[in-house]
Amino acid sequence: MFVFVVAELGKESNVIKKIEAKKLGPITAVDSNEIVVKIDNPPKSKAKKNELEKGFETIRGVLRVNLVPSYLNVADVSLQEALRTNRCGFFFDIDSTLTQGGPAGTIHHKIETIFNKMVDKGIRIFLQLDVLCLTCLI
Repeated sequence: MFVFVVAELGKESNVIKKIEAKKLGPITAVDSNEIVVKIDNPPKSKAKKNELEKGFETIRGVLRVNLVPSYLNVADVSLQEALRTNRCGFFFDIDSTLTQGGPAGTIHHKIETIFNKMVDKGIRIFLQLDVLCLTCLI
């Protein structure tokens, strides 16, 4: 099981320190203000899950907490959070429109600059690498 924590912007490092101090679990990913914590021995009962969730919610600077099954990866959780909170996201497939040298090429530096400006404004970028895989770029 994973715990997906959204922290207030600018308070991420304090939230990370509190998670580590409370020994709630190892942090497996940090992306901007989103923190993913792995729970090795997840609670079975609903009451224990609520207790775990409350442990994270009591940390100053935490905006939202979601318990996530281990079969979802970080990109899935990030996408789920973006859709749940009505945050803006753009989806692109990889083809020669975005890349130099065809579908297997590198993303053109002008596209990368545009993507970085979008991310700075809080817009999530998702790239579809193949029919079955949706991966979060940023």
